[in-house]
Order: sequence, then structure tokens, then C-alpha cells
Amino acid sequence: MKRKGASTSSLIGVLIVGLLIGAGIIYAAAPSLGLASTVTVGGGTSTTTTTKTVNAGLSGEIMLGDLVALTGSLSDQGARDKPAVDMAVADVNAYLTAAGITSYHFAVTHEDSATDVNTVQSAVQDLASKGIKVFIGPEWSGGALQILPYATTNHLVLISQSSTSAKLSYANRGPLFRVIPSDSAQGAALGRLATTLGFTHLVMLHVHDSYGDGLANATVARFTALGGIATNDVQWPENNNDFSSLLTTINNEVTAAINDAGGNSSKVAVDAIGFEEVATLMQQLGNTSAALSVTWLGSDGEATLSSFVQGATGPLSEQVKLISTVYAPPSTSVFSTFSSRYQAAYGQNPGGYGGSTYDAVWVAALSIIAAGSYDGAAVAKQVPLITNHMFGNSGWLGLDQFGDLIPVAYNIWVVHDVNGTATWVTAGQWAVATDAVTFTTTP
Repeated sequence: MKRKGASTSSLIGVLIVGLLIGAGIIYAAAPSLGLASTVTVGGGTSTTTTTKTVNAGLSGEIMLGDLVALTGSLSDQGARDKPAVDMAVADVNAYLTAAGITSYHFAVTHEDSATDVNTVQSAVQDLASKGIKVFIGPEWSGGALQILPYATTNHLVLISQSSTSAKLSYANRGPLFRVIPSDSAQGAALGRLATTLGFTHLVMLHVHDSYGDGLANATVARFTALGGIATNDVQWPENNNDFSSLLTTINNEVTAAINDAGGNSSKVAVDAIGFEEVATLMQQLGNTSAALSVTWLGSDGEATLSSFVQGATGPLSEQVKLISTVYAPPSTSVFSTFSSRYQAAYGQNPGGYGGSTYDAVWVAALSIIAAGSYDGAAVAKQVPLITNHMFGNSGWLGLDQFGDLIPVAYNIWVVHDVNGTATWVTAGQWAVATDAVTFTTTP
């Protein structure tokens, strides 16, 4: 409902001092946000709010752009993120309707980024030419790094749900906001995880892009600081699916590490940082490879992806365990409500980033509403104000000085045999505050 006396073309600016939990999200958002004193969305109810009327300047259809990987090495994630965007847009519109705001609504255009820097560049330019100014994604750091200069020049806003490279954590980087922590934290998690598991040697394999390079560097820095030994990197280009030229080098690196560890293979792990292509690498190595005789660590680029538990890759993942880290949303009713709704609607789990994708849409919508106009520069100024007063699937969405989510913990996933089927299961968590790993299941 609108406050008495407000016209249908006006936005009700609001400081929300309560909770909006009907959509599975809790918002304590900054002014001005077109809400009423009590709002019901999807079966939930917010508490009392304080409102004031302002001129919004918003009308008609407000189109968001979704730079989603429907093909390429992140297509598994993209297949989960796209429905999360659609769910969030529907919930935002239900939210507006419940608040009595009918003068505008949100919509989204999905554009395949193909997990390719040239494709995502073309995609953002195409959507911007159609008047879209606020984007969800890209889902990977190479894509974000590629289009950030264009976004900055053209006053576009990028809200990424899963770009994590530490290379993008710098002051005054432009209109890129990440509702996920920088990999400087994930590198610390992987380094501590490796030492906690008793590994003294890490063989580093990674995709050669801003994500892979940044996380590998952060992991090595932490692992060596804790007394470990890391080998020279073995790298592959983005979207590579032919590893034939690297197989001998990988085997030699693993063999050398085992020898350096006194012949004790239990002291050696492979740390593979990439996306779905790592499953292809495992298949091309083959069962007789020395690399598959040791435990593998993975990252958020692999954790929970079906590529690693299906077909011929499943038994290989079980064999090496593929112990992987991914940012941990808090264990609250917010995420569990979202996850239940998502699975009921789409028949699949939301994966590692469905929750942060949903959050990103709400951040975009609330920032636009707070700005009172669909102007990129104005919206960008509102994003930190919105996130710093918002609790979503990823927890409290406060951003650090670079515009990245402040980290709390990382979940640890491992591939186990469950009733004869390769299955991702949670094995524990690494906490930022204590720099300690707690296992709930033996990896």
C-alpha cells in the first residue's frame, strides 16, 4: 500500500527497520525503498516500517541484464543461476505489488556470456545499446575484468554473484560490486585446509586467467607461510578442453613432489583451480596417472558442480576426493527457505551460487528504487548503502572498502560414494575469525 496522499507515480521512500522474510530474504535497507508499513510477499510478512513520500522518477518496465554462462566452462553454474534470477525478479515484483506500487516493474534479459571474455564483452555492449544499465554478473572474474572498463566509461553497474579474483580487489575499481568475498580469503582457507589435512606438498594446477592466477597465488602464499612446499604452476588457457600437452608435465610434477616428500604420497595433494574443464582434465589423465594417486583439492569453481559426479568423472572424483571450498552462507532460515522454494520450483538444487545470484537481483532492484531513477551513476552510489543494511542468502551483505562481500566462513565439500553413486557432501568449514578448519565428515 502507499502512504495516504502519495500518487501512483510517486515512490514511497522508506527506512526499513524490520524484516522482509516472505521471499526468503531479510532486508533492513536504506532509504528510499517504496514499501508500506506491513508487506506480505510469498507468505511472509515484514515488520513495521517508517515511510516518507519522495518523487521517484521510475515508471514502466525496468530491464535488468543477466550476463549468464549458458554455455562454456561455467554452464553448469549458469543453469542454476538463471532460474535464481527469474525467481528474484518475480519476488521483487510481488514485493512492489504488495506495497501498492504499480507504476513500474522489473524484468530481465538473459544473455549468454559463454564463459568467454569476447562473448561477454559483446553481450554487455548489446544490452547497453538497448538501454540496460544494471547487470547481474558476470559469473567469473575474467569476464568482470574484461568488461569493467566499458562499464565504467558508460556508467553501467555490475553486481557479480561469483566473481572472486583477488586481482579485482583494489580501491576505486569502478562500478563492480561483488556479493561474494575476494579469493584472498579463499586462498587462506585452502592453505589452512591443506595443512590441516597433513599435506606438506601442493602441486598447483590452474586456469590461466584472473581467477585462477589470483586464487593460486593466494593459496600458495598461505600454504608456504604455514611451512608447506608448492610446485611450479601448471596452467591452461581459458575454456581449454585439450590437456594432452600438459599430461606428462602434471605427472612429472606429482612424481617429483612424492619423491621430495620421502616417497609418502599421503603428504602430497594436487590443488586444481578451474571450472568444469577440470573434469575433462581428470578423464584425460586416466586411472594409471600418478596425479590420480593422490588427493585433490578444488575450489568454488568446482564445488557442487554435477560435472564431477556424473558419468566417467564420478569414480575419478571419488578416487581423488576433490575436497573443495566455497563461500559458506550462514545456516539460517533465510537460505533454507530460498533453497526449498528453488528446488520445489525448478527440480534442482541452487548450487554454490544460486543464493548469491538471488541476492544480487535484490541488491540491484533495491538500489534502483533507492536511487529513484534508472541512472547507472546514481544506482552505483546506492549499492553500498543497500548492502550494508541487508541480510540475504549469503548472510549480512556488508561490503569492504573494495566493494566485495566481507567473508565469514567457507564450506568444505568432498565427493564420496553414497549408495553406489558419486555425490557431493559437506565435510566441514573454515572460519575466517579463527583460521581453523572444523570437520563434520571425514574427507
